Amino acid sequence: MSSSPVSTSSKSPAAVAGGSVAGLSRVSPAQARDQKIRAVLDEYEVTSPSLIQRLMPLPVGREEKRNFVRLLRLHGVSYADIKNLGELSTSLSTLRGWDRMKKPPSARPRTPRWTTRDIGIMYQAVNTVLGTMDIGSPGFWRRVEEEMPKLNATHRFSAQAIAAKYDNRSRGDIARQRANTRAQ
Repeated sequence: MSSSPVSTSSKSPAAVAGGSVAGLSRVSPAQARDQKIRAVLDEYEVTSPSLIQRLMPLPVGREEKRNFVRLLRLHGVSYADIKNLGELSTSLSTLRGWDRMKKPPSARPRTPRWTTRDIGIMYQAVNTVLGTMDIGSPGFWRRVEEEMPKLNATHRFSAQAIAAKYDNRSRGDIARQRANTRAQ
């Protein structure tokens, strides 16, 4: 035997500390997940204990995953952090789509039809908003968009669709204008 002070029966520093050299390894998966959730939510200054409890189980089913995304988006958490927290293999663009598809398919038709009543409501909403701001100002069409449902429009039209309808543009007008300016 050698005369070195270290014997074969002595424990390594990691074994004495109860884990690996880098740190303790006796953290349960639940504790690790809790720490991970708290770290991310602290970045967004969300401190709700009930939210942390709701996030603890990993989402398994499709609807669970979608609800997980929607819940965290309500608190302003980024899609990258949501993907990390939920251990989701889904792409970020798909997560964004899940968040946007809150409405049922019947509430988001591909091409909503303008009725003569909707056009009248649009002009009424434009006149209402004109009392508070000019047509060229930022957010004007967004305000008109918010005003139209209050006046019982048949569909919630986007600000872009309202502006186009007000200016009597159709779907292909903008593309044709671009093509004409390039040709000249």
